[in-house]
Amino acid sequence: MTSSLLINFVFAVYNRLNLWYGQSFSYKMLVWISVRLKKSFILSSIYSFFCVEGKVRYAEGSRALKLGGFAARKISDFLKWVYNVLHIKNSFFLKILCGSFLNYKSRFFEHMLCAFIFVAMVVPHNFWSNFYLLVGAFLLLVIYMAQVAAGYREGFQFKHIPAALLVFAFISILSLITGFGGGDGFRIFSFLLSSIIIAVLVQASITSKETLRILVFALATSVFVTALYGMYMLHMGIEVRLEFIDTAMSMGAARLYSTMDNPNNYAEFLIMTLPIMIAGVFVLKSDFWRLVLAGAASVGLLALVLTSSRSAYLSAVIGAAFFVLLANKRLVPFFVVLGILAIPFIPDTIVARVMTIGRDTSSIFRVWIWEGSMEALRRFWILGVGMGPVAFALVYQIYAHELAMNAMHSHNLFLQIWIELGIFGIIAFIVLMFTTIKGAAVTAINTKDNEIKYYAIGAASGLVAVLAMGFVEYIWFYPRVNLTFWIVIGICAGISRLESGRKRELQ
Repeated sequence: MTSSLLINFVFAVYNRLNLWYGQSFSYKMLVWISVRLKKSFILSSIYSFFCVEGKVRYAEGSRALKLGGFAARKISDFLKWVYNVLHIKNSFFLKILCGSFLNYKSRFFEHMLCAFIFVAMVVPHNFWSNFYLLVGAFLLLVIYMAQVAAGYREGFQFKHIPAALLVFAFISILSLITGFGGGDGFRIFSFLLSSIIIAVLVQASITSKETLRILVFALATSVFVTALYGMYMLHMGIEVRLEFIDTAMSMGAARLYSTMDNPNNYAEFLIMTLPIMIAGVFVLKSDFWRLVLAGAASVGLLALVLTSSRSAYLSAVIGAAFFVLLANKRLVPFFVVLGILAIPFIPDTIVARVMTIGRDTSSIFRVWIWEGSMEALRRFWILGVGMGPVAFALVYQIYAHELAMNAMHSHNLFLQIWIELGIFGIIAFIVLMFTTIKGAAVTAINTKDNEIKYYAIGAASGLVAVLAMGFVEYIWFYPRVNLTFWIVIGICAGISRLESGRKRELQ
């Protein structure tokens, strides 16, 4: 009863503020100005480019995608032919793969996918091996193809895979030939390829709002369990590690890293997944489950604060602003005022931590690394040096600052991708990020389904936040964070595909 009253009160206040501001003079004035600005040719073109749904016709009609679609159909047909010719319908092994041994084939793959996601996030770092990522991606792909062969699901729809993703994957493969990484390059590429496979499987699994909820539940449970584990670590005492904090500037504060070994890694995981959890609070029908999810998200937010990751704090604010802008732009002024009023109430430990930006050894070290990385980029900006820390170190150490010789990456996602894959790789990556976020944002703006809207907003906001953090961190260095990154991309693509299918059904 109490939880129901609390939830109803919060949403009643939200709706009242929304209604009041919608009728205010300031909002009407902003709408009047906005309408006048949109009538100009330049601004209307920009608005259409970013906010109006459209299709990349040159990509959809390209020979490469047609060939890929043809190959995907032939593979599906071949698997079905093998299934029928060999009469393996009653095979015990196939029943295990398809989940039909318990008459559980309808959601078996989705639950196996979610189980893998949960395990991949909650296993402590000391017990985790990146080899598990390769095995998990391979087994999930085998299960998916087995269900395709058995006719339980359709094969891969090649046209739904973003064209920029295919280009980026192709350039990554070429880097193995042209790069200096050797075996280490293949190792890093195998992790990237496994994560991309998971992203494609996530996108393919989102065939209904029910399967989308299953994925959200897996991520929410992962956040909650890792946050609780982090609290347990905090209770038992976290060792102050000098590589994570400048003890002279930050008074030796411990930083929470839970299962991810590094507080920045864990913060990256949280800022990608928490917006999706918060989106669920807006769409769940049950007040009880809304309160449960809100409580889990609150624990995750507390864990984010305890990471003491300054870049994550600032990136989370950017992600939150993007969330509010898409969810209800009328409330943007309120959140700006609320943020300003909340400044005096921010704990002194957080303020002190943020104020060390640019003054502690971590900030100075990054500047030295960026300087050396930029010198390396000037030499290898066209084709790059190849994937992996070995290739990066071979070139970086030629130009590195004498006090930052042993850096394993550039501490900047965009700079690192450019150095590794060259100009064509970074262009493909930026196009992929833009189209993915735009697709989710356009879906949120145009859909009439409230649940799809908020999950699209949550996934897009998580990507915006982590990309903002990518300007000062190489967020792909830790494979489990890289996996989470591609899972969120898969969710964005899956939601856009789901909404497109829903519109076709309504027509």
